[in-house]
Amino acid sequence: MAGAWTGKSRFLHSYGKEAAEEKLKWQREQTANQRAREVEAERYNLWSIIGTAVALPFLGPVAPLVGSVVGNVAKSVGTLGGESIESHKMDTGDVGRWNRSTDLANLEAMNREFERYDAEEAWAGIKDIGMSALFALKAGGGLDKFGMPTGETLGAWSPTKWGGEEILEGSSKREAGQTSMDLWQSFWDRS
Repeated sequence: MAGAWTGKSRFLHSYGKEAAEEKLKWQREQTANQRAREVEAERYNLWSIIGTAVALPFLGPVAPLVGSVVGNVAKSVGTLGGESIESHKMDTGDVGRWNRSTDLANLEAMNREFERYDAEEAWAGIKDIGMSALFALKAGGGLDKFGMPTGETLGAWSPTKWGGEEILEGSSKREAGQTSMDLWQSFWDRS
């Protein structure tokens, strides 16, 4: 009878030890995966700011669009630990000696959450580029006073002048805009 209790206690000890080791391993993996996504977001923000700041003196209204594209490209090609950010997922290959299927199902659910997050990030990047393009169209003089693109305003749109080119006739009559350098010059010359 003592052998049965000894076998059962060894089984429970082994089962509990494996459960504790796997839980610790999964917590580390989950923390590393979440950190990878944080690094991706930080890279996007940093490169968007750098791209916009570098392009602003030369391109004017198109600079935020350039920054947005640079940020999205930088986050897409970036790696962490030699692996792409999207490849950081929970390891479901090792189910352990006791093959606990509920734990495996939880890991697969976490992986689905990471995949959903990655897809949302991709669409957020596309939306950001679209919003930046709309800003460039508006700030470059491509929209009329009602916020609609017309033949007159689209023809006077300028990627480098805030406010666009001069329109001499029609309902959208306006003076030519200024480049970023002109704006800086007028700021320093205002004394």
